[in-house]
Amino acid sequence: MPLVATERSPVSRKRALGVFLRQGVVGLLLLAWLTATRLDEPARILRALGSPAPILVAILIAFAFTLALLKFPLSDQIFVSLMVTAVLAIFPLLGPVMTAWIAVLAAVAARRTAMRRRSPSRSREGARRDTSSTLSIDPQRDDEEASGGPARPAALVEARAVARRAIQATGVR
Repeated sequence: MPLVATERSPVSRKRALGVFLRQGVVGLLLLAWLTATRLDEPARILRALGSPAPILVAILIAFAFTLALLKFPLSDQIFVSLMVTAVLAIFPLLGPVMTAWIAVLAAVAARRTAMRRRSPSRSREGARRDTSSTLSIDPQRDDEEASGGPARPAALVEARAVARRAIQATGVR
């Protein structure tokens, strides 16, 4: 399924949803297997880190969650999340088990936050509508809307505004 806004048939959406569900189940099974086979690893790593371990883990979780919230435009229709950067930074410190759980929980928390930010519906129908729109089931939405849109840091917004004014002032197209 391309990451661009296009008209999609219901069959294409069902196929894509099936692929996403299969990938989710395989990912969950892989995460459970990794956790079960390396059950002693988190405790060993936390002991090796010593007394500042809880503070370090909290900082790394906040870092991963923050980067999961940010999406930067790569083009007009494709956005990049920098959460992979957080995972790559966390992995050597906390190992695969804790890194995998932090990545999954940060991604879920960021998605839930984006859902809540878009529409604070309290009814059951409103919650269903929010979930379907967040999961891109609504054919009228493009991928930017479905992902909660790109995060636009204030400096980026200001730089774009300055560039736009400069271009308009010079008349360059």
